This record gives sequence, C-alpha cells and structure tokens, in this order.
Amino acid sequence: MPTIQANGCDFYCELAGQGPDLVFIHGEIHGLEYWEHQIPEFARDHRCLAYNRRGHAKTGATSYGFSLVNQTRDLAQLIDHFGMERPVIIAIAFGTTIAANYAIQYPERVKGVVLAAWSEMHDAMQYFQRWEKYNERAADVLENRGRDALISLLRDEGGKTIYRVIPVDSPLREKVIQMFASPKSIATECSSLDPPCRISSRPFGSSICRCSACAARTIRIPTSRRSLPA
Repeated sequence: MPTIQANGCDFYCELAGQGPDLVFIHGEIHGLEYWEHQIPEFARDHRCLAYNRRGHAKTGATSYGFSLVNQTRDLAQLIDHFGMERPVIIAIAFGTTIAANYAIQYPERVKGVVLAAWSEMHDAMQYFQRWEKYNERAADVLENRGRDALISLLRDEGGKTIYRVIPVDSPLREKVIQMFASPKSIATECSSLDPPCRISSRPFGSSICRCSACAARTIRIPTSRRSLPA
C-alpha cells in the first residue's frame, strides 16, 4: 500500500481483511512488523489496519509532532481516512498511551481497546530513565567497540539487566537482538543539533533520540481472540 498523508506526515500503512475494524498500534521501539502473526489471524474475519508511527521505518521522520497530543491526531486522521467505524484499538508499549488518549477523547468512536504494556501507562518517568541508562551503555559499546560487541552485550544481558523487552527464554530472542543491533535500528547522528551528537540512541528507527547529550540540550505479543470486546 502506498503511504497515506495525514496530519502533515506520510504514514506507511498496511490494510488487510474484511469485517469489523481493528487498529494495531506499535510501541516506541517497534514497527508494524510486531503484528506479523496477529494480523493474518484476525484478517480472516476483520479489517485490520497497522501503521508505522511517525518517525518509524517507512513512515516519514518529521522535525516536529511527536507529542502524545499530536500522535493522537495522527491516529484520528488515519481512522478517518480509512472510514473506520468504532474500531477496536490494539496497542502495545507506548502505543497504549495513544490508544487510551484517543478513546478518552472520542469514546463514541471506539468499540474497545486492548492494551499491553510494561510500565508506560503508570510509570512513564522511571521507564524513560531506565531506557536512557540502557541507551547510554549501548551507545558507549557501539561507539568504542563496534556492532559485534553490542550484539555480544545484548546476548549476555538483554532482557536481564538491559533492554528488558528482549525475551529471555524464547525462540525469538536472537531475532529481537538482531533487530536491536541492525543498521536500520541504529541512528548515526542527530543532525538537528549543533553540534550533532555522534551516536544517537534511537532503537528501531525512532526519530526521538534519548542519548544523554541530546537529553541535556533538549531538557511479538500473543493476542487471543478472547481479548477482543464482544
């Protein structure tokens, strides 16, 4: 599907199936590929929309618009574009904040929400602080010892002492580690800053850098059918 222009940004979207509407929203370090197992299942009898959020993967990285308020506008305009009527919104991680905010603003336009999160909904500041520490450590390893050393770090400690979203006892562990360390996931530079930082902490292609230098200057889950509202 070609990109869809909404709220001043070009969004990469995938639409599949026919039936009641479902919308899938990924988290801050994910992409719509996170739903690669759920969408084929639900598309058998639902119309499923998944999109890469602003600044992720094939969706444009704008120089503005990453607030919760504006990303809720993104969602609202995409739902309008596809003519969706009272969808169930399924969201994970920081996508849950967008889904919840949309449902609060437009309760009559939502049939239900399915939210899966670690601490994004109730403990956001501590979550950000943990990620900043993780990113500083990973950036130091990447900058001084290279990508292979970063992969070794993630294999040894991923899901345990760093990036706890990495599954520990799962056949997907290595795949997730490779995604974290892939060139597409590692941003090279925050060019909007003067001078730019050398190593940005933007896992999975997020346009929001969380490295300490920038912070100082800027002050696959299983989804059961039983999870859906009747």
